[in-house]
Amino acid sequence: MKKMSKSASLALIGANFVMLFVAAYRSWGYEYILAMLWWETVIIGFFNLGRILVVCLKIDGFGKHIGFANLHTRLFTAFFLGMIFLVKFGGFALGVGIVVLMAPAIFTDTDGDGIAASFDAANAVGPYILVPLIALFLSHGISFIQNFVGREEYRWSGLFKLMFWPYARLALLMAVVLLGFLLVKTNPGLGQAPVFTLAVILVKLAVDWGTHRFEHR
Repeated sequence: MKKMSKSASLALIGANFVMLFVAAYRSWGYEYILAMLWWETVIIGFFNLGRILVVCLKIDGFGKHIGFANLHTRLFTAFFLGMIFLVKFGGFALGVGIVVLMAPAIFTDTDGDGIAASFDAANAVGPYILVPLIALFLSHGISFIQNFVGREEYRWSGLFKLMFWPYARLALLMAVVLLGFLLVKTNPGLGQAPVFTLAVILVKLAVDWGTHRFEHR
């Protein structure tokens, strides 16, 4: 087995530190973390679709007892499973997005004007979220190219595994975010405290690193 790509590991660390720097520079509150979680969820789903395509084209992802007859069968299987995953994971991402949209109304005293608070938060975060978003996309892209394709991880990544792995990949990250959510609800001042936001990003980095090592070991 080839060694795990060092550049992919460094890209993962770098992407999280870009998030850390932007959050510190803009003094963002906890809703920033939720927004980045939603975008990272979308990015993970995007590259998982790429993994499904690679497995269908490179190997027999279902096992030899089923088999692919030809290239057309492989492409049809990739399209069919990709659509199933897109609908299933898309619903999951939509649910996360609703939580992100409602976060400012939940964490702040808005006197009932929750929708306005949500749009104000989106306008504040929107222009600056592009930089960490690009860093996250590059991080996952480098891992996909160097680990999944370059190290030929697709050889032991069956299609059934790929249909459910993103949920496992996000499980610990969700646990960290939900813990932060509960802390903010019980201590409202934390929601707008940049130090708390930075602490959550550092914990997220530790979780990302652990799952990355586990996935690519």
